[in-house]
Amino acid sequence: MKGGLSSDGVLYIERAGTNKPQMCPYNEGACGDSCPLFGEPIVVDASEGDYGCVVLHTCNRKILEFEEFNDMRKGPAVVVVH
Repeated sequence: MKGGLSSDGVLYIERAGTNKPQMCPYNEGACGDSCPLFGEPIVVDASEGDYGCVVLHTCNRKILEFEEFNDMRKGPAVVVVH
């Protein structure tokens, strides 16, 4: 999966070649780093036989795993892990 955080901290996921902002299913508004239950992206290095990824913890213990993650909160910073 490909996705990231916009410059204002909103989570987006690439779907059909377009970045789609993700909306919170529990509260009106966007899913993003303004939520106290939203974690920081964690880069998981590739180990032998495994691909690396970026892991993001969200509310209700949901874990999202990205093969490509772009954190625009700090300027253009694409993390690609394959």
